[in-house]
Amino acid sequence: MDAYSTSEKHRVRLATEQLPPPVGETLHENIDRLVADIKELVATERDYWRARMRYSKSLAKQSALLFGASIALAASAFTALILGTLLVLSARIGPIAATISVTLVTLAISAALAWLALKRARKLTFATPDPFEHAEDNSL
Repeated sequence: MDAYSTSEKHRVRLATEQLPPPVGETLHENIDRLVADIKELVATERDYWRARMRYSKSLAKQSALLFGASIALAASAFTALILGTLLVLSARIGPIAATISVTLVTLAISAALAWLALKRARKLTFATPDPFEHAEDNSL
């Protein structure tokens, strides 16, 4: 055994003596640089997503403000249309009959639009996955 261990030690020593000296960074330095690069990548990704969220938030605010303004202007336009119709009809059929007819027509249009909205809302369904569907696939 002694001859075997001596020859093994000699072979290992010869193999390590034939290795060239390390060039550049050591393994520890490479790992440190890799960890620093990963930290920088994570920080950059975090900053990117924060900037993207701020941008999306500002777009959502602008869209909400513009949508609110458009609704307010549309309500004003409908009010003007109703008042104009009321004024025109009051000269022809009288103020009380004009008020009743404009009110009834406006309520009828409103009811028709609500009925259409309800009809379309009933078609809106959300598919929910069955939790027991995949249990059979995973059984042994």
